[in-house]
Amino acid sequence: MEVIKSGTCRAVKYNPENPKNFSNPEDGYAWEYARNEAVILTTGQRETKVSSKSAPRPLRIRKRMGDTDLLTLAEQIYWLSLMQVGTTQTVRLPITTYYADRAASRALKDLLPSGMQRDRRLWFL
Repeated sequence: MEVIKSGTCRAVKYNPENPKNFSNPEDGYAWEYARNEAVILTTGQRETKVSSKSAPRPLRIRKRMGDTDLLTLAEQIYWLSLMQVGTTQTVRLPITTYYADRAASRALKDLLPSGMQRDRRLWFL
């Protein structure tokens, strides 16, 4: 499985009774986007941090191998996004991706020798 954090459109809830009025959807929605790809809303209306008018940023997942149904995997990733420790705030990423992302960010800031850092990218890229 791949969890793709960026490049996915924002999600809004359309109100057919008032076509000019959009709202933030609830978290937990998932839909098949393409073959072996799905989009998941791990945050929603309750977790809007910036403004009530800002739309959630969904995650896109890509299945690389295996026989498990894509939407079953999407559900598991959704539940992993709720398993955060050390914070009461909802975190958008599943816990496995969130901590790997934090460790990589930390390594870029302080842990790599200064000669190995280039433009905030890992030295081997």
